[in-house]
Amino acid sequence: TWLANTSASAQFATSLVLPKTNYLSYEPIPGTVTITNRSGGDIVMTGRGQSNWLSFDVTDGTGRSLPSIGIAQQKPFIFKAGSSIAEKVMLSSHYSVTDLGSYAVTATIFHPPTQQYYTSNRVRFNVMDAKAFWEQPIGVPAGYPEAGRIRRYALVNFRDVDHSNLYFRLLDDKSKQTLATFELGPVSI
Repeated sequence: TWLANTSASAQFATSLVLPKTNYLSYEPIPGTVTITNRSGGDIVMTGRGQSNWLSFDVTDGTGRSLPSIGIAQQKPFIFKAGSSIAEKVMLSSHYSVTDLGSYAVTATIFHPPTQQYYTSNRVRFNVMDAKAFWEQPIGVPAGYPEAGRIRRYALVNFRDVDHSNLYFRLLDDKSKQTLATFELGPVSI
C-alpha cells in the first residue's frame, strides 16, 4: 500500500491515500480521505451553499483540472471534537481518468465555523495499459440492455514495479472500446 504524507492544519488534519500508484485504464480507482477534527468543538459538517463539504481536485499530466462527473450531495453530520473519520470515494466513478498518462489528486474539506477550506496532501498516480493475452467474444443475451451486441472478454497480465496481477477486461467487440477493467489477483511470473 502506498501512503502519502499527512497535512496538519489548525482545525483539521487531513490525509489522502490511494492503495497503489499504477492503474490499468478503466480500472476502479479508490481513494480514502482521513480527517481529524482538531478544532476543539463538535462541528456540523455541511458545505458552503449547495456544495459538498468534501471535494476533490484531479489534474492530468499537463496540470489541467478534470471536471467532476457527478459526486452525490453529501448529508450533514456532527463531527465530534477529537474524532477522526475515513471517507472512501471511488474517484474513477466521479472523474474521467481513463486516458493513459499521469494524474494527481487532492481532497478539500470545508470547515463550516470558519468558512475555510483545508487541502490534503497531493497524491500522484498513473493510468497505463497492457495487451491482452487471451480474448473470447460473447453475445449479450436477450432481455439484457443491448441484447444481440457482441462483447469481448479479455485477460490481461499487468506487470507493475514489483509484482504482476491478472485483470479481466470487458470490451465492445465492434468499437473495441473498453467498458470495464477489474483486478482478479496476483500472479507469479
